[in-house]
Amino acid sequence: MLRNILTVFVLVLAITFAAAPARAENWYFGGGLDFAGVESAQPFLTDQNGFGLILNGGYRFTENISLDVAISSLALEDTGGADITYSIFSIGPKIDFMSVYNNGWSPWVLFSLTSHAFSWDNFFDEVEGTGISFALGADFRVTYSGVIQVALRTHSFDGEWNFNGVDYDTDTSELTVSYIWHMWQ
Repeated sequence: MLRNILTVFVLVLAITFAAAPARAENWYFGGGLDFAGVESAQPFLTDQNGFGLILNGGYRFTENISLDVAISSLALEDTGGADITYSIFSIGPKIDFMSVYNNGWSPWVLFSLTSHAFSWDNFFDEVEGTGISFALGADFRVTYSGVIQVALRTHSFDGEWNFNGVDYDTDTSELTVSYIWHMWQ
């Protein structure tokens, strides 16, 4: 699973480097806090809430179009009291509706492909899956080269439990607050 995520990430970076002009001001990156709620047909993941960190970044092709990448890691507790690490990797196009420099803020939408993994800290059990995500958010300019980003992300995916190979429909809602550093104008 991790090898597949890393392979996709390296391929996306290679394509981006090959297609993009060598201008450093088009890259952005940052990190912040992630609050998530999970609803799953998997019996140990029913109605869980978690807290963690998110790292996000990407490449801005135009003033309104970016390729956005996010990696989240959250801590959950299953219904039996065991600790779970929930990881999310997402990549997709971000569309800004206006310039954050001209208006001080900019609403945006994001559509992405996602990879999800739940792993229990004390067991060999894992639930892994891929799916799609939709996000709404806004960037608020706080400095010349930085914004506070607030986003509501929803994920839907089928997770397969390695214990018995059964697929479980899973939905996740995330509220993320990040500081994003960039150099575009």
